[in-house]
Order: sequence, then C-alpha cells, then structure tokens
Amino acid sequence: MDQLPTIKNINCVTACKPDEAAHSAMIKALKNSGFLKTQAAERSMRGVDLSCFLDDKPYENRSKLVEIGRHPPVSVMFPAPYVHAVILDALSFGIKGDSHALVVELGIGYMTACTAIMTGKEGVTVSAQPTGDLFAWASSNVKSWLDYSKATYKYGLYVGYQIKFATYSSQKPEILSAKYDAIYVRAKHESDVNRWLRNLKTGGRMVCLVGLNEGKQKLYQLVRLSESSVQKKVLMTFEDFKPIDTQPKEEEVIKPRIKKSESHDSCTFACLIDMQKM
Repeated sequence: MDQLPTIKNINCVTACKPDEAAHSAMIKALKNSGFLKTQAAERSMRGVDLSCFLDDKPYENRSKLVEIGRHPPVSVMFPAPYVHAVILDALSFGIKGDSHALVVELGIGYMTACTAIMTGKEGVTVSAQPTGDLFAWASSNVKSWLDYSKATYKYGLYVGYQIKFATYSSQKPEILSAKYDAIYVRAKHESDVNRWLRNLKTGGRMVCLVGLNEGKQKLYQLVRLSESSVQKKVLMTFEDFKPIDTQPKEEEVIKPRIKKSESHDSCTFACLIDMQKM
C-alpha cells in the first residue's frame, strides 16, 4: 500500500501560483462526481485557490502530509479536495450570511478561508490552532490568499474582524466561551471533538474528521437539537486511509475507498461525551 506523499514545507507558502484552468477543472470534476452539491460550498471552493496553501500539486485530488515548522516539524494531513467538498457541503446548511463559525484545523488555513466566504462580511470565522507555529502558518497562508484574490474587497473579509486566529491556550473569549452556528474539527481523537462540542449553539451543525493521519478515519456531522441532545450522521468512513499515489491521466477524480452511510441517530449530550467509539 502506498504511503501518503509528504511535502516538506518548512516555511509558509510565499506566493499564490494559481492555475485557473486546473482550479476550474477540479471544481467541475468534484461536481460531476457528486461530491460538491451546494452552491455555497461551490462558491467558497471557487473563491479559494489551493495554490495559496500548498506548493506542490495543489489541485491534485488526493490527501497529503505537510510538514510545518522546524523544532521538530509537525506532520499535518491535508485532506483531498473531494473530502473538503463533502465537509463544506455539510457545513453550508448551518451557515448563513451573518453566522459565527469555528474552524479547528491544523495549520493550513484552507478551511478557514473557505468558511469565511460562507460566513461573509456580516459574520465571523475563528481559526483555532494548537500551537504558535501552526497559528503563524495558517494566518500567513490566509493573508496571502486575501492579497492575491482581493477577497478583502470582493467578499468584505478582513483579518482581525471577519477572520480571527487564536491558539488553544490564548484564553480569548472567541475560543473558550463563544457559541457557534457551525464548527469544523479536524481531530486525531474523539476527546478532541468533545472539547469543542460545548461551543455549538442549539440548532448548530458540527462537522468532524476524526482519525490519525493514516488508517481508519470517520467523517460525520453533529446537529445540536437542544442543550441536552445531539443528532449524529456519518458522512464517510475510511477503513484504510492511504490514498493511491498516482492517478490515471484521463480520470480527474479517483473514487475514494470509502463507505458512505445515510444513517443517523440521536442521543443525549452526556451520552455522546462518554462514547469511546462513534
């Protein structure tokens, strides 16, 4: 089984190097394959060029490991475009033009940028990063995208206002106390998800990609029905998450080795917090 490709990006992406034709082809392929369904998700992915976040083959439809920092570098999994499409589709149902969203990703900043387009100039997207290195990487990438795409003028987005960054330990009320309409969490363990579930408003939607960089992963959404009850729906499960290393030239999107599930169930908040397997 091939391993995830590793990109040794020690410094932040220095400049966006867009390929508009490749970007458009990627979006078209995701739509035709049924991964990208909602207009809001499509608009956000069209508005954020992946070359501002990845130096190596940014439009390739497979997941990558990106090494960030120096002391020592942190290996961060960057999901494939088809996974981002499913995540953004699910999040879009919980986001309106004035919503507040929380993005708990690891250092890249791509999901922060996409979500910020959906929350718009009247809303707020907060990016929570676990360390200062990842904070610096994500914020630099997002600022590079804002400068390149002129998103400040196009979407009315400003860092510090519509887009905010913080580390887990910053003690900022935006992170520790605020309630959010929508939350995305990339986590290695379920306990990391539970930490942020308390920040979800009643009626809010939370999308979680949980698992180690390789192996079994699960993508699911949680909808808070009340203060004491949440509803869970599995979107995708990855039994052996090691994407194929090469693609046929004639195929723009490789069908992932996944199981899809439309099942959902409800349980109390306490029940969900105590779950060891979801």
